[in-house]
Amino acid sequence: MMRLGAVLAMFVVAPAPANVSGSWTFTVDMPKGHLVAPVSLTQAGDKVSGTQQRNEFTDVLAGSVAGDTLILTTKFSRADKDVTWTYRGMIKSATTMAGTLEMSNDPARQLKWTAVKK
Repeated sequence: MMRLGAVLAMFVVAPAPANVSGSWTFTVDMPKGHLVAPVSLTQAGDKVSGTQQRNEFTDVLAGSVAGDTLILTTKFSRADKDVTWTYRGMIKSATTMAGTLEMSNDPARQLKWTAVKK
């Protein structure tokens, strides 16, 4: 019986990552209101890339998906300082995601975000 379990364990395959490709609307709960940002994502395997539109700025996003977990990072300059935003979240369904946003310029604060697929 022990050998059968070992043989079966060899055939266990990790689930494929959820597919997040497409157009999304991200909403971030900022200290002074909400940031609503159109986001376009492309996925190849577990790698994700795309763009985020913030007001007059377009940010490049890069990250990964593992199962139902998403991590996206973007880097930009604000007032001559480099800033990194890291979105960490869960893919709740084919059309919704949610998580926290970490900002390098305010590391103690984690903001909540949600996303809805268009």
